[in-house]
Amino acid sequence: LYQDPAGNIWVGTYDGLNRLDHQTGRITRFDLGAEGADGLNHDVVQAICQDRSGQLWIGTRGGGLDRLDPATGRVTHLHQSPAYENGPGSNQVRGLALDPRGRIWVASVGGGLILHDPTDGTWKRYRHDPKDPASLSDDRVMTVFLDGAGRAWVGTNGGGLCLFDENVRGFRRFAHDPENPHSISHNTVKAICEDARGRLWVATEGGLNRFDPRTGLFDVIRNSISDPGSLSHDYLLSVLADRSGNLWVGAFNGINRLELARKPFHAYRQKSEPGNLSSDAVWSVFQDRAGVLWVGTDGGGLNRLDPATARFSSWMKNEADSSS
Repeated sequence: LYQDPAGNIWVGTYDGLNRLDHQTGRITRFDLGAEGADGLNHDVVQAICQDRSGQLWIGTRGGGLDRLDPATGRVTHLHQSPAYENGPGSNQVRGLALDPRGRIWVASVGGGLILHDPTDGTWKRYRHDPKDPASLSDDRVMTVFLDGAGRAWVGTNGGGLCLFDENVRGFRRFAHDPENPHSISHNTVKAICEDARGRLWVATEGGLNRFDPRTGLFDVIRNSISDPGSLSHDYLLSVLADRSGNLWVGAFNGINRLELARKPFHAYRQKSEPGNLSSDAVWSVFQDRAGVLWVGTDGGGLNRLDPATARFSSWMKNEADSSS
């Protein structure tokens, strides 16, 4: 999910890229193009960001990177192949982030962490090296997040969390240690965010972690069957700290809201009545500039939460309507 400067919401799905017009509510689809025609390289869109020139960068699962000019609709493909040394590292791009210098960080599953500078066209790859403890912990990079200081935090599939130190071109690793209760709870990291106090919240396949970069300690938050106010599930997919002091955590069984000033969690789940979440599998959470929360689900389309009423509205695909 991404909001462009005009206020439109861009939504990556299993069936292409969609732009929701903030004025009309109509959706424009950008999907797989025929050979030789403009269109995405792959229909499964996993990441979106926009560079300083206004170009949209689209990370796909299997088609590498696409660059879309929103003004013309023209798409440029940047896929990985043996004959193409530059590019996203692998054709599965799981995350994208734009840094203060206008560079694009690419989370590449199997290809490591990639840093691209659009101004000079360079690509730098950071890979796992079993002989170098300061290298990336795992080449299966699931997410990349830039904190308020511009530092790159990297979540991997099996290697835990990494912090990239650009001064030495190396990584500091944070891995699960069963003997240390203040280590990260699981080595597969799905999402990362930062709250107003500078703490990181790390969503993993084994619970939620609150990390204080000053102390280097993790506090782990998990589901408790005996506590209805606990996290709804330990297998997490997304996390967002909003501007009102709430933490939103997407899981396989709904979305959880935690007021950071107090506990407990409040879980929103799929129900048949109107105004509820349309699907329990919450893959992404995004807050727009107006403070509205947008929720991307698996099978339930796009959801919008009205903060005043705490009711959801949804947009779902209708095969009979090309603007859905």
